[in-house]
Amino acid sequence: MLRSTFVAAVTVAILAVPGLTAAQASQGNSALAGSKPSWANSKNLVGPADPSQNVGFRVYLGWQDDAAVQALAQAVSDPANSSYGHYLSPAQFRSQFAPTASSVGAVKSWLVSQGFKIVYTPANHHYVSAEGTLAQAATAFGTTFNMYKLTVHEPLDPQFPGHDRERRDRPGRQRTVRAHQPHDR
Repeated sequence: MLRSTFVAAVTVAILAVPGLTAAQASQGNSALAGSKPSWANSKNLVGPADPSQNVGFRVYLGWQDDAAVQALAQAVSDPANSSYGHYLSPAQFRSQFAPTASSVGAVKSWLVSQGFKIVYTPANHHYVSAEGTLAQAATAFGTTFNMYKLTVHEPLDPQFPGHDRERRDRPGRQRTVRAHQPHDR
Protein backbone atom coordinates (compact mmCIF):
# COMPACT_ATOMS: atom_id res chain seq x y z
CA MET A 1 0.00 0.00 0.00
CA LEU A 2 1.43 3.35 -1.04
CA ARG A 3 0.93 6.04 1.58
CA SER A 4 1.54 9.73 1.17
CA THR A 5 0.44 12.69 3.20
CA PHE A 6 -0.34 16.20 2.08
CA VAL A 7 -2.44 19.16 3.08
CA ALA A 8 -4.90 20.32 0.47
CA ALA A 9 -4.82 23.99 -0.41
CA VAL A 10 -7.93 25.80 0.66
CA THR A 11 -9.48 28.13 -1.80
CA VAL A 12 -11.94 30.60 -0.44
CA ALA A 13 -13.88 31.93 -3.38
CA ILE A 14 -16.30 34.77 -2.87
CA LEU A 15 -18.32 36.29 -5.63
CA ALA A 16 -18.51 40.02 -5.02
CA VAL A 17 -21.41 41.86 -6.55
CA PRO A 18 -20.18 44.94 -8.44
CA GLY A 19 -20.92 48.01 -6.36
CA LEU A 20 -21.10 46.03 -3.12
CA THR A 21 -18.99 47.67 -0.46
CA ALA A 22 -16.69 45.74 1.84
CA ALA A 23 -18.86 46.77 4.81
CA GLN A 24 -21.97 45.35 3.14
CA ALA A 25 -20.16 42.15 2.18
CA SER A 26 -18.93 41.56 5.73
CA GLN A 27 -22.40 41.85 7.27
CA GLY A 28 -23.57 38.41 6.21
CA ASN A 29 -22.05 35.01 5.62
CA SER A 30 -23.42 32.34 3.37
CA ALA A 31 -22.12 28.96 2.31
CA LEU A 32 -21.00 28.55 -1.27
CA ALA A 33 -23.00 25.81 -2.95
CA GLY A 34 -20.82 22.83 -3.81
CA SER A 35 -17.88 24.02 -1.71
CA LYS A 36 -17.91 21.05 0.69
CA PRO A 37 -16.47 17.88 -0.87
CA SER A 38 -18.08 14.54 -0.03
CA TRP A 39 -14.95 13.36 1.82
CA ALA A 40 -15.28 16.18 4.40
CA ASN A 41 -17.45 14.21 6.78
CA SER A 42 -17.38 12.95 10.38
CA LYS A 43 -16.07 9.51 9.32
CA ASN A 44 -12.86 11.07 7.97
CA LEU A 45 -12.53 13.84 10.57
CA VAL A 46 -9.19 13.87 12.39
CA GLY A 47 -9.71 17.12 14.28
CA PRO A 48 -9.27 20.87 14.02
CA ALA A 49 -6.60 22.24 11.72
CA ASP A 50 -3.68 24.16 13.24
CA PRO A 51 -4.93 27.77 13.37
CA SER A 52 -1.36 29.07 12.92
CA GLN A 53 -1.01 27.29 9.56
CA ASN A 54 -0.65 29.65 6.59
CA VAL A 55 -3.26 29.67 3.87
CA GLY A 56 -3.44 31.36 0.49
CA PHE A 57 -6.73 32.08 -1.24
CA ARG A 58 -8.45 34.18 -3.86
CA VAL A 59 -11.51 36.39 -3.57
CA TYR A 60 -13.24 36.40 -6.97
CA LEU A 61 -15.18 39.41 -8.14
CA GLY A 62 -17.97 39.02 -10.65
CA TRP A 63 -17.81 40.55 -14.11
CA GLN A 64 -19.82 43.70 -14.63
CA ASP A 65 -23.00 42.74 -16.50
CA ASP A 66 -22.50 38.98 -16.52
CA ALA A 67 -25.48 38.52 -18.86
CA ALA A 68 -23.73 40.71 -21.46
CA VAL A 69 -20.52 38.67 -21.06
CA GLN A 70 -22.48 35.45 -21.71
CA ALA A 71 -24.30 36.99 -24.69
CA LEU A 72 -21.02 38.19 -26.20
CA ALA A 73 -19.42 34.76 -25.79
CA GLN A 74 -22.40 33.16 -27.55
CA ALA A 75 -22.44 35.74 -30.35
CA VAL A 76 -18.74 35.46 -31.25
CA SER A 77 -19.00 31.65 -31.16
CA ASP A 78 -22.08 31.25 -33.37
CA PRO A 79 -21.35 31.07 -37.13
CA ALA A 80 -24.89 32.29 -37.84
CA ASN A 81 -24.33 35.51 -35.85
CA SER A 82 -22.90 38.62 -37.54
CA SER A 83 -20.51 39.00 -34.58
CA TYR A 84 -19.03 35.55 -35.19
CA GLY A 85 -15.25 35.66 -34.85
CA HIS A 86 -15.20 39.35 -33.89
CA TYR A 87 -13.49 38.89 -30.55
CA LEU A 88 -12.66 41.63 -28.09
CA SER A 89 -9.04 42.29 -27.26
CA PRO A 90 -8.10 41.74 -23.61
CA ALA A 91 -8.03 45.52 -23.13
CA GLN A 92 -11.51 45.90 -24.66
CA PHE A 93 -12.89 43.10 -22.48
CA ARG A 94 -11.41 44.64 -19.32
CA SER A 95 -12.75 48.06 -20.26
CA GLN A 96 -16.29 46.74 -20.72
CA PHE A 97 -16.60 43.99 -18.14
CA ALA A 98 -13.85 43.94 -15.51
CA PRO A 99 -14.70 44.78 -11.92
CA THR A 100 -13.97 48.42 -11.17
CA ALA A 101 -10.81 49.59 -9.46
CA SER A 102 -12.99 50.82 -6.59
CA SER A 103 -14.54 47.34 -6.13
CA VAL A 104 -11.07 45.76 -6.08
CA GLY A 105 -9.89 48.47 -3.69
CA ALA A 106 -12.78 47.79 -1.32
CA VAL A 107 -12.01 44.05 -1.26
CA LYS A 108 -8.30 44.70 -0.70
CA SER A 109 -9.06 47.18 2.07
CA TRP A 110 -11.36 44.73 3.84
CA LEU A 111 -8.82 41.89 3.55
CA VAL A 112 -6.04 44.07 4.96
CA SER A 113 -8.36 45.16 7.79
CA GLN A 114 -8.75 41.45 8.63
CA GLY A 115 -4.98 41.04 8.83
CA PHE A 116 -4.36 39.42 5.45
CA LYS A 117 -1.46 40.21 3.14
CA ILE A 118 -2.43 41.04 -0.46
CA VAL A 119 -0.40 38.92 -2.88
CA TYR A 120 -1.66 39.67 -6.37
CA THR A 121 -4.50 41.07 -8.46
CA PRO A 122 -4.50 40.44 -12.24
CA ALA A 123 -5.00 43.23 -14.77
CA ASN A 124 -8.57 42.04 -15.39
CA HIS A 125 -9.42 42.60 -11.68
CA HIS A 126 -11.23 39.25 -11.60
CA TYR A 127 -9.78 38.26 -8.22
CA VAL A 128 -7.64 39.36 -5.31
CA SER A 129 -5.10 36.82 -4.05
CA ALA A 130 -4.23 37.03 -0.36
CA GLU A 131 -2.44 35.13 2.41
CA GLY A 132 -2.87 34.77 6.13
CA THR A 133 -3.37 32.16 8.79
CA LEU A 134 -6.25 29.74 9.20
CA ALA A 135 -7.17 31.63 12.39
CA GLN A 136 -7.50 34.86 10.40
CA ALA A 137 -9.54 33.09 7.70
CA ALA A 138 -11.81 31.47 10.29
CA THR A 139 -12.55 34.82 11.90
CA ALA A 140 -12.89 36.81 8.67
CA PHE A 141 -15.08 34.31 6.84
CA GLY A 142 -17.02 32.90 9.79
CA THR A 143 -15.95 29.29 9.34
CA THR A 144 -13.84 26.58 10.94
CA PHE A 145 -11.08 24.46 9.40
CA ASN A 146 -10.64 20.76 10.09
CA MET A 147 -8.22 18.00 9.14
CA TYR A 148 -9.42 14.83 7.39
CA LYS A 149 -7.79 11.47 6.76
CA LEU A 150 -8.73 9.55 3.64
CA THR A 151 -7.74 6.34 1.95
CA VAL A 152 -8.07 6.88 -1.77
CA HIS A 153 -8.04 4.09 -4.34
CA GLU A 154 -6.20 5.11 -7.46
CA PRO A 155 -6.72 6.40 -10.03
CA LEU A 156 -7.50 9.55 -8.09
CA ASP A 157 -10.36 11.83 -8.84
CA PRO A 158 -8.86 14.68 -10.88
CA GLN A 159 -11.00 17.12 -8.89
CA PHE A 160 -9.11 16.17 -5.72
CA PRO A 161 -6.04 18.37 -5.19
CA GLY A 162 -2.66 16.71 -5.16
CA HIS A 163 -3.19 13.81 -7.56
CA ASP A 164 -0.35 13.08 -9.92
CA ARG A 165 -0.26 11.31 -13.25
CA GLU A 166 2.58 8.88 -12.50
CA ARG A 167 0.81 7.32 -9.53
CA ARG A 168 -2.62 7.64 -11.10
CA ASP A 169 -1.55 5.40 -13.96
CA ARG A 170 -0.75 2.51 -11.57
CA PRO A 171 -4.10 0.96 -10.62
CA GLY A 172 -4.71 -0.93 -7.41
CA ARG A 173 -2.67 1.29 -5.12
CA GLN A 174 -4.03 3.22 -2.17
CA ARG A 175 -2.96 6.44 -0.52
CA THR A 176 -3.82 7.90 2.83
CA VAL A 177 -4.36 11.60 2.44
CA ARG A 178 -4.69 14.32 5.05
CA ALA A 179 -6.51 17.43 3.98
CA HIS A 180 -8.16 20.41 5.58
CA GLN A 181 -11.45 21.86 4.52
CA PRO A 182 -13.47 24.79 5.87
CA HIS A 183 -16.78 24.06 7.54
CA ASP A 184 -19.80 26.25 8.02
CA ARG A 185 -20.47 27.40 11.54
